[in-house]
Amino acid sequence: MADEEVKEQNSASPEKKKGKAKLIIIPAVLLLLMGGAAGGAKMGLLPIPGLAPKKGEQEREQQAASKKPEPAMGVIYPMKPFIVNLADESGDRYLKVKFELELDSKELVPEIEQRMPQLTDAVIMLLSSRSYKDLASYEGKDRVRNELILRLNSFLVTGSIKRIFFTEFVMQ
Repeated sequence: MADEEVKEQNSASPEKKKGKAKLIIIPAVLLLLMGGAAGGAKMGLLPIPGLAPKKGEQEREQQAASKKPEPAMGVIYPMKPFIVNLADESGDRYLKVKFELELDSKELVPEIEQRMPQLTDAVIMLLSSRSYKDLASYEGKDRVRNELILRLNSFLVTGSIKRIFFTEFVMQ
């Protein structure tokens, strides 16, 4: 009789094991799917209707909406290239620079053409007073750009130079 009970228990246990396995596997699979969907939604891969955008997204949208468009470029006046000796001790270094002026109005063009000898002299005097070391860094070039704008604007009456764009800058 004991043998029969053992056989009955052994034959009933595979069915019980299958039922228990289903009870564990199905919720585990559902939990993984829900976790994947929640993770995807959190990362922004899946949109969730009615869910407000993240704080960072709201800030980016507001910045994009409030960004002012770049002002239109002013009149561009090309200057001839300048080649000057640099103020180094050895005297062997020179600078070739070409730049263009952005003017605040086209009414300034005749005045620039009339004052070209003064403007050319101011550019040559400023550039030839600099050394290779002064102009080698970005900061040095930017400083010279700002000084050029100030000096050239000091000669102008009908308008002003807004910006200077270097189109060539070669030092040797």
